Amino acid sequence: DLGDLNTIANLTTDRPTRFLVQNVQSDDAGRLLQAELDGQLFHTQTTELPTVGSTEDWAFINTTPLTHNKHVHLIEFQVVKRQAFDAATYLADWKRVNGNPPFSHPTLRIDPAPYLTGPVLAAAPEESGWKDTVRMNPSEVTTVIMTFNVPHVPFAYPSSPMGGSEYVWHCHILEHEEHDMM
Repeated sequence: DLGDLNTIANLTTDRPTRFLVQNVQSDDAGRLLQAELDGQLFHTQTTELPTVGSTEDWAFINTTPLTHNKHVHLIEFQVVKRQAFDAATYLADWKRVNGNPPFSHPTLRIDPAPYLTGPVLAAAPEESGWKDTVRMNPSEVTTVIMTFNVPHVPFAYPSSPMGGSEYVWHCHILEHEEHDMM
């Protein structure tokens, strides 16, 4: 018996859940023009500013027909759950509240709870333990929990609004990174 290879802490959130929307803009022929995170392009202002030491649930809301692999820099997290939702209705309501992206300002967040349609699914066996990237399936809300325990990022850019405490999140598929999904 080798015993446990790693101890997995049970995390408890101490902040409200963050809702993070994955959306794409297509032309009339359905071709991808731009992929966005919360309707934002990579060069827009930082929108996620967690408190150092806080523990949060992040609910990634995938309104697209594609699977995305979300990665958060400097953080290890645990996959909590997944649940199917009515992506078309959610996205239509999200656009009614926010307008058509891309935006140069933060978007208003819509709780996906009223749009959920399927059973709550636990993390798959291969997703147990600490992760830094999570598979985000189409028309699904994927929730992860993480503690923001890095007080200062040593390589932060000089005009860092948080003094070097930013946590970049992006899609970890090269083609998607090319579409500024960060």
